[in-house]
Amino acid sequence: MQTGKVYRIPCDNYPEIIYCKTMPWKIDNFYILPKGSIVQNINFGNLDFFYANYVNISVYKELDFIRKEPITDKERNSVPKFFRQDVSDISYCHLVTPGQPEAVPCAPEDCIGLDRAVVHDSLRSLCEQLTSKLTGKKRDNYEYMRLRIPGVDKPFDFNNWRS
Repeated sequence: MQTGKVYRIPCDNYPEIIYCKTMPWKIDNFYILPKGSIVQNINFGNLDFFYANYVNISVYKELDFIRKEPITDKERNSVPKFFRQDVSDISYCHLVTPGQPEAVPCAPEDCIGLDRAVVHDSLRSLCEQLTSKLTGKKRDNYEYMRLRIPGVDKPFDFNNWRS
């Protein structure tokens, strides 16, 4: 996937318009604009993204391509960090920085406030995550995805999880 491509995300359940821009290291930055904004006049490099994560290449065929624009220095220097944690072993926690070859082991407390490194493999999954971020309403699998801290939380109980 080429960097700098801007797409409109067709999430019908949210009143504003959500866009993504493909960034280096195969991550996307997500932006929100009010309806009626003239997207041709907007330089996404000057905006702050509200969410960043990985999107499977198969999802792009469901997005509306807008245009290609260069990656700015501000975007290049604002590489987000994510975390990975095994739900069955909550002491396994790693920081993930796109572009670095290896995840860095860390304490779960170091990951508070970070997003879980995920690959959105469907438009539905992506829209659910974006809507959750924008509205604050937790997704159905929030408990599954939530960071857990040893001594505070218990390992995830797969028997009680709703699918």
